[in-house]
Amino acid sequence: MRRSNWKGLVFDLHRVGGVLSLGFTVLFAVTGAYYTWPAAYRDVVAAVLPTQDRPRAIAVQTDGPRLPIDDLVASAECAVPGAGFVRVLVPRGDKQPVTVVLGHGETPLSRQMRTSQVVVHPETGEVLSLDDFRKRRAGDHLVGWLGPLHTGNFAGTGVKAIWAVSGLALPALSITGFLMWKNRVLTPRLAQRRTRTSRWPPRYNVVRNAA
Repeated sequence: MRRSNWKGLVFDLHRVGGVLSLGFTVLFAVTGAYYTWPAAYRDVVAAVLPTQDRPRAIAVQTDGPRLPIDDLVASAECAVPGAGFVRVLVPRGDKQPVTVVLGHGETPLSRQMRTSQVVVHPETGEVLSLDDFRKRRAGDHLVGWLGPLHTGNFAGTGVKAIWAVSGLALPALSITGFLMWKNRVLTPRLAQRRTRTSRWPPRYNVVRNAA
């Protein structure tokens, strides 16, 4: 809908933009909260769908020299034959193991979506735990989709572009919402204040005549 003035145009943009971006806004909110409360999401999913037991984090003593990254990756690849290297998660502390992420599939995109995580000892290369993608159940796959759905990293460039443009909806709605509040609330209040000030009786200087 077109308006003859900019205030009406802002109102239309806010209303139409809010309706069109509602689905993406809800999607970004639900999937984004997973990064803050991942354990809570897994518990909720596990209550309704079958999931596999997740390996617990293991603290190791690393007083000696660590193995090269290539050796750690080779040890992880032996534990998951046929999987390709994706990335290494560097530990934050000295007593943390190294996590090697391996992907399954023919293309780079499929390997990013279908990943196994192998936790290896940084000094010996021993496999401490394994989260195998091929053994995941329905609940594990559902949780695994939360990250790609939030970032749009599950298809080609077109999907990424749509997700990027949709991500601009929230700041755009914030700007148009602020302009609507300014036009409807702030500007009338300021106008009323200026009107009351202009109607206030002027002050007179009183000069006393000296006798």
